[in-house]
Amino acid sequence: MPGKYYKFDVKTLKYKSDNPSLKKRLHSFLKFFSIILAISTLFVTVFIYFYGSPGLKHLQNKNAELISKYEALEETFSRIDSSLKEISIKDDNLYRIILDVQAISPSVREGGFGGSDKYRQLENMENSELVISAAKELDILLKKSSIQLNSYNEVLLEAQVKEKMHNALPAISPLPENKIGYISDYFGYRMHPIHKKRLYHWGVDLTADIGTKIYAPGDGIVEQLNYASSGYGKMLLIDHGFGFKTLYGHLSKYNVKKEDSIKRGDVIAFVGNAGTSSGSHLHYEIIKDGKKLNPLNYFTTEMNPEEYFSIISK
Repeated sequence: MPGKYYKFDVKTLKYKSDNPSLKKRLHSFLKFFSIILAISTLFVTVFIYFYGSPGLKHLQNKNAELISKYEALEETFSRIDSSLKEISIKDDNLYRIILDVQAISPSVREGGFGGSDKYRQLENMENSELVISAAKELDILLKKSSIQLNSYNEVLLEAQVKEKMHNALPAISPLPENKIGYISDYFGYRMHPIHKKRLYHWGVDLTADIGTKIYAPGDGIVEQLNYASSGYGKMLLIDHGFGFKTLYGHLSKYNVKKEDSIKRGDVIAFVGNAGTSSGSHLHYEIIKDGKKLNPLNYFTTEMNPEEYFSIISK
């Protein structure tokens, strides 16, 4: 049973029975619903304007997170770049100076890279400025790293060459001091003990007992050993590389064979008295690029036996 409706009469100040038609009631409902809908729409519009929709808020959060990660990446790039600068400074001002290698010019280290077209494909991405900036920074760091890696390879190769050269250099006496009686003849003009005339002496003569061990003064390869008609008698020639050779004359016997690879400190032969000689001794020469040099400029006879044998045993 439908409910009864009443309406207050302002004239009589009494309630009167009122039964509106269905059309009138429907009109009232639609009017009320429209007001509620308008208020709701206004509320939702205001909420979205100030707070955003859930989907939009999610995208905004993702975007903020992405920007934060790019900023962190930029900081990482900056730290790597600072480290590379420190390494390049050490490379140019320490390693290359020690090894006598020319420094890399700033124009090479800071040279250009890529081109504007390289990053065109990134221009349509979200946050394209951040993405392109990060891509450029990465390219710069990769280039600098590549240059530094090549530099270290060059320095390492030079260090290996220098080490090989250091080991090959005939830098010590072939006889320890305690085995040398005295230096009987020096480099230069002298009165020949056999021919009795003033002739140029191309090495030094180190007196020692027959059978005294002769040590290689540097790494090398045995190039020649034979009995020389020139007066050296039984002689030996070592090629040390880098233009250096050493010659040993008046030997009693060999301890190596032709083309043997030898190391500094190896016993290569024994003192003798062969050839044009007035007593047991070692005739020793140093040759650089075909020119004979004074051996005394390459070794000292002022070290004790312990120091000498510690050198040749390394």
